[in-house]
Amino acid sequence: EAAVDRALGHAMITAGRWDEVEAHFRRAAATLSALGYGYDAQECQMQISTMWLHRGAFQQLGEAVAAAEQVARRTEQPAIVRFALLFKLQLWLRTGTSTLDAADA
Repeated sequence: EAAVDRALGHAMITAGRWDEVEAHFRRAAATLSALGYGYDAQECQMQISTMWLHRGAFQQLGEAVAAAEQVARRTEQPAIVRFALLFKLQLWLRTGTSTLDAADA
């Protein structure tokens, strides 16, 4: 079930069907987390961040990325930390922030 939701989430990103992206990845993340697949659940959360980025929903992206980075650091998931940092960089670039220090202020 989680694998199907995950695959459908990826397909919906490609199709730009944003509401469905979020629904599929949230369901997949919840199922994977309940089964103890922490990395896979976190990866689904990062795919939701992809959706926020494509939609230009920078407030939601910032909140999602901050939460994802915290969890990834706590659970020692370096690949997810890298995803979060890349999304932070995208956020800073797309919102016109000229320096990393200014973005944190």
